[in-house]
Amino acid sequence: MEESATTKNKITNNKTTKTFTNRINAGTESDDWYDYANELEEKIDTFRHCYDETDRYDCIKDIHKFLCNIVSKFKGFTMSEKDKALIAQTEYDGIFSYKIADKIISNAKAIIDGRKESRFGNLFVGIKQMNEEYELNYG
Repeated sequence: MEESATTKNKITNNKTTKTFTNRINAGTESDDWYDYANELEEKIDTFRHCYDETDRYDCIKDIHKFLCNIVSKFKGFTMSEKDKALIAQTEYDGIFSYKIADKIISNAKAIIDGRKESRFGNLFVGIKQMNEEYELNYG
């Protein structure tokens, strides 16, 4: 019969278990955020290729619903005109959609972690600046 590699020191054993568990959760959480960024990038690309006004509105609603589902504090939010304008910032073709998606997802993580105030507009912090810098450098 084989003995498992454990110590009799309960503190060490608890620390090891906690670290291992956190590593597993961090990996899963990281995968989720990666998937969220990819899905948001696809939604932004779809929005950028909507030319009919009804389709554009549907894309904006889809992005709003997606973001509200990611940040549980936003569940049940109804979309305002300001929210539509914020989402419309993602349409600008100068910035790659993956960069915008990464920025929004990064802001969502900061809201969930409590590093940013829980406001829908905080998801888009930095997007306008990215667009302006692109216009300055390449426009």
